[in-house]
Amino acid sequence: MGLFGTKFAEEIHDISKVRNITNRGATEEIIFCLAGMVQNLKSKKLFLSHWFPTKIVEDDRRCKRNSKKLASKLNKISANNQFKGVFFGLISEDFIKENKMGKKLFKLFKDNFKIPNKKDYTLFLFQDAKDLKSTDNWPKINFVYSKRDDTYYVNCRKTIGKKIHDLLTKDEIRNHFGVILPSNNDKFFVGDEQVPNNFWTKFKKSDLVDLY
Repeated sequence: MGLFGTKFAEEIHDISKVRNITNRGATEEIIFCLAGMVQNLKSKKLFLSHWFPTKIVEDDRRCKRNSKKLASKLNKISANNQFKGVFFGLISEDFIKENKMGKKLFKLFKDNFKIPNKKDYTLFLFQDAKDLKSTDNWPKINFVYSKRDDTYYVNCRKTIGKKIHDLLTKDEIRNHFGVILPSNNDKFFVGDEQVPNNFWTKFKKSDLVDLY
């Protein structure tokens, strides 16, 4: 993550703060934020973001105001273009307030950012926070994106007992998320092992109602 030329996306709440990536991009400590990359397939531009729900959707008035701003700005970026992307983040219903804000944030983007083809998007959402009583122990995602090989290098961390653990197996990673919708156009590796896309797919019907 410290390689020269890596741009970091901090927590943001305004689309003007989205980082345009020319080489590498990275985020740190995605908890109940929504973060990821969107690539414009026509212009080849890459947009990295790390959206902080509290600043955008915490109350209905703010959500409505931000929805209008996002709709205007996102449509200027996305008009008549094709996109692909990857999104990570949000937290499970064990923290009800933050979970609801995350769903609200995702819906805000879905409604205002015209996605031409859902199969071009990969989602890893709602990190497991079961049995965690303190916000100090929340799970976290870090990732680095490399434009050279169009690859994300992702690390998920979860508190088990009183210690933070890196999730290093495909089962640990799959079990950690409430919703996983892999794009058929993406490939997934855990270490050197390529894991079939159908292994990852995971959701409840109620999740899709909330998101789509």
